[in-house]
Amino acid sequence: MTTADLFSLKGKTAIVRGGINGMGKATALLLAKHNATNITSDV
Repeated sequence: MTTADLFSLKGKTAIVRGGINGMGKATALLLAKHNATNITSDV
């Protein structure tokens, strides 16, 4: 088992509000890096 396996979010869906820039964008990118499906919105 690798470190990446410990943090895998494969099969999980994340909703990120404010994902266009700043912390929201960083969060969405990190979740995607760990294989989560992202639903990102910004108003």
